[in-house]
Amino acid sequence: MKAVKLAWLAGIFDGEGTITTTKNHGTTRPLLQVTNTNQALLTEVQTLLADLIKRPVRACLQKRGKLSVKPCYYLYVTKQSEVKTVLTSLLPYLVGKREQAVLLLEYVTIRLARREAAPFQSAPYNQREDVLSAKIKEISRYEGNREPVESGGVDNQLTPG
Repeated sequence: MKAVKLAWLAGIFDGEGTITTTKNHGTTRPLLQVTNTNQALLTEVQTLLADLIKRPVRACLQKRGKLSVKPCYYLYVTKQSEVKTVLTSLLPYLVGKREQAVLLLEYVTIRLARREAAPFQSAPYNQREDVLSAKIKEISRYEGNREPVESGGVDNQLTPG
């Protein structure tokens, strides 16, 4: 895939995406997700993700409140090997969610290596995996809750609040 397409997709993940882990019934899974109301944008994301992971990616309609005017759709990837493929391809271009991507890439690399070492066995999560998952969640939780930066000078630095 061309670098310009990967950079565009990374920009979508930086602005509209989620790079995290999710827990369901005691199982922690990686999650890459893009949510948006613009169908043309999501169709392009869907095409690019399918090209990367070599299988179709389904779009789902998000349930929303009665006051919502536009339907909202999301795409997601949770299979560890596919998450690794996507993150490895996007990492050089990610800016805002780079830290989550690095941590999640380490998480899936550990899980895949453990699965390869003991196929057909469900390996319990080790301490490093738990730390990685918690750190990703912490970054994601506070990402949008930082103090606004004052406008004006060129010397302004973005710093966590």
